[in-house]
Amino acid sequence: MNSENPANEPPEDGPPEEGREETPSPARGGWKAAARKTLIIAGITFLLLVVSLEILGRISPDVLGYDLYVGPGMTEPDPLLGKRLKRGARFGYTIRNFEGLPPGIGLRDNGIVDPHAPRILALGDSFTFGQFVQDDQTWPEVLERSLGATVINAGMPGSGTRYSRGFVDHCAPGLEPDVVLYAFFAGNDISDAASDVDRRLGGIRHWFHEHSTTYRIVKNTFNNLHLLGSDTEIRFHWAPVAGKKLRFWPSAIEFNSRIERSPRFQKGFGSCRKNILEMDGLCRERGVVFGVAILPFKEQVYFEQAKEGLDDPQAFDPLEPNRTLAVFCRRHGIPVADLLSRFIENNGSILYLPADSHWNAAGHRLASEALEPFARALLESARP
Repeated sequence: MNSENPANEPPEDGPPEEGREETPSPARGGWKAAARKTLIIAGITFLLLVVSLEILGRISPDVLGYDLYVGPGMTEPDPLLGKRLKRGARFGYTIRNFEGLPPGIGLRDNGIVDPHAPRILALGDSFTFGQFVQDDQTWPEVLERSLGATVINAGMPGSGTRYSRGFVDHCAPGLEPDVVLYAFFAGNDISDAASDVDRRLGGIRHWFHEHSTTYRIVKNTFNNLHLLGSDTEIRFHWAPVAGKKLRFWPSAIEFNSRIERSPRFQKGFGSCRKNILEMDGLCRERGVVFGVAILPFKEQVYFEQAKEGLDDPQAFDPLEPNRTLAVFCRRHGIPVADLLSRFIENNGSILYLPADSHWNAAGHRLASEALEPFARALLESARP
């Protein structure tokens, strides 16, 4: 008797019993193995795509376009301002050092030509920075030539009132301006302020926004479908202006000019007002004149063309939010110039890029012309 096999059964790897058919085994791994292999390949492909986009966005950020390189590549973290323009970044603009600024902070400006001339510090976002125009075509540079005064361009794309407030606090004293002129862009400064409030809550999304090109790609793709985290769908259409087709985004009006304002608008507008008041207070403490220029957005200027994309044009006031902000500034004794009426007077010309929301060189020239008397009055009030 086999003690190891008391039942005298054939071993498991032995021949099958007579008359018993062996069931064929399924293919090794079957569909589970195929699915596992597919997932592994997809995961590796996704990882390679993410790494490639990150590398491309950091080595050559301008390849991915303005909306992406405003983040990683064009800017870098700054302990005072949150972020700053990266000196030497390769995106087609010249960022220079300025004597008197904290280390590492650069500006898009040609420098102080006449150290004895009165100085205006121009703050704002990409409209002040001069996105998509040459160095000598930005409105601060054009204004400098017409005034005969120094106009320092401290604009930074993607910034808002919070950044400008920090610049006034930490950087303006070293530049010794006689006037600080904050250019409020009615198109997105309010939405940027609302986003700033959201980001102050912290979270992993803010970290990825500041550090990941890939995240910004996904976010911007999503923003092509939805506006500002709301349910407002972003639509665009083309309409003729001066014999050419321009692209318009009615969502800019839907957020900024709606008569019945959304809670998100109210939150962002409140933050803007707070930062503007703080800028004014800091300037008053230092004996510097502070003023606000309100820059119009494309859909306000060409409202007749833009309203084609609105379901109910009567629900919107294209003069807003400029009018409300101007009233607020005057109520608090802050000099203010709203450029909207001047741009509407000239809306028979093309002042914006055809497929983009930014000014062309003609738009910058018109802004400089509209601001010149206002800037002269600010300089006059700054004289002892």
